[in-house]
Amino acid sequence: MTNSEYAPSQELLYLLHDLAAETLDERKVERLDEIIRSDDEARGYYILWAGLTSDLKLKALRDGFSDSMSDDLPELPKIRITAKSTDQKTDSSRRLSPAERNRVLRFTLSLVAATMALVAIALIPVFIDRFWFARPIPPQNEHLAPIASISRIENVSWVPNEKTMEVGTELKPGALVNIIDGLVEITFFNGATVVLDGRCHFKLISANYCHLQKGALAAHVPDGAAGFTVTAPGSRIVDLGTEFSVVVDENNNTIAQVLTGKVRASFRSGSGDGTLVTREMNAGDAIQYDIDISRIDRVEFSGAPFFKLPIERTRFAAYSTKAGTRGNQKDFRGRHGHDFVVLSPVMITRLGAFDSESDGLHRTLVVELWSRDENDSPDDFEDDLGIKKLVTIEFSPEEPGELVMSDRFKELADPIFLKPGAYSIVARGYGDREPSGNVTAYTDEFTFGIGRLTTDDGEGAIRFVGTGRFHGNETEENDFPRDIHDKQEFPWVNPFAAGTFEFVPVDVKE
Repeated sequence: MTNSEYAPSQELLYLLHDLAAETLDERKVERLDEIIRSDDEARGYYILWAGLTSDLKLKALRDGFSDSMSDDLPELPKIRITAKSTDQKTDSSRRLSPAERNRVLRFTLSLVAATMALVAIALIPVFIDRFWFARPIPPQNEHLAPIASISRIENVSWVPNEKTMEVGTELKPGALVNIIDGLVEITFFNGATVVLDGRCHFKLISANYCHLQKGALAAHVPDGAAGFTVTAPGSRIVDLGTEFSVVVDENNNTIAQVLTGKVRASFRSGSGDGTLVTREMNAGDAIQYDIDISRIDRVEFSGAPFFKLPIERTRFAAYSTKAGTRGNQKDFRGRHGHDFVVLSPVMITRLGAFDSESDGLHRTLVVELWSRDENDSPDDFEDDLGIKKLVTIEFSPEEPGELVMSDRFKELADPIFLKPGAYSIVARGYGDREPSGNVTAYTDEFTFGIGRLTTDDGEGAIRFVGTGRFHGNETEENDFPRDIHDKQEFPWVNPFAAGTFEFVPVDVKE
């Protein structure tokens, strides 16, 4: 069998994929070395494969990666093979016979293979770090095994004249997934999951990496698939066991975000010599890369992409009021606030407002989430200041939101990631026909009992503090309530039935 007819084993293919992805462990290195030393045809295939992965001008680079990446890369030297006889001078113009060409090729492959078997493992990580963006896809032939499959499709419009897919379609290295709209979920056989959302141009490269040319994706990578990599124009994101997202806009600029765990993000520098600038990103980090000027900036984190992943996330309601509860404070039109501290990162998914008697809203209510400055005195709440209003939701009689017990909830268009720190939930708009609840208020009508109010810390993700804060009638829109109850007389951390929120604890992997 000639090398062109050689069908590499599945084991060799997977070892070569892992070699390119820098995920070979010591056992696999020894096994690859054993294969290429003991099998002439496998060794020849390895040399051809190595040539493909190091040829920076392959057509696969132009088709699957940004053309702009190849402009700054050096040209590899070309090797010319000639034959020389002992009894005649070399005639460089003489065409070699098929037998001579075959002997020369076999001799050259054997000689190069012997050298590469000793040094390739040491040099390839350096080469990849230097010229990562020029990596072509692995050799494509019918012997390559599928590496992933389509696991979910929602409202998809496929690019005209492109291959359409269905749930269960298996994908091999080099497969393209091009959509105009909708959602496509791809499950890699190593356990990683990628969700493409909206207009996307996406290419599978191997079992452990892929390329996003345009569009948005979110990825969930379990521990066993750590090292999973997404490349984009001028950038690459290497997972360290996490959830992350990548967005590539129409100008080839990239935004990378991390929800859990860590990633190593590398971006092409502006030096023109192919060097990379690398950043380690942790949960809650978001970076934007401007490819035209090679600029890296930190940007606002967006949690929206991660809720498209097929992951069950338990939501907790921070402050709850029993169903049918009637408010007792109808003449207070100011602000009600509760303080809390985030101990480990959470995602705020919904804000909520108390609905007196659970019978629909009769006034327009506004709920705000604030970051709070403790002024270096976490046990003294009187000197706290509102830093920033993070999000505001309006609840009206026409659009009251979903009723849960005695609270109305509305989804945030973009869930908010909260790092450990001090925050407050504030509500305003209550009054006649839609009273709030207040355990510290004594009215002639009835007493509002603390037993109707409960809290949930999300299994220790947050801690409720303070004694409730408030501010008088008809306050200005941007006022942060600074009045607090006396702790000796009113020791409760949740004295009001007013604003609340739902959250999801984020499992931050070290």
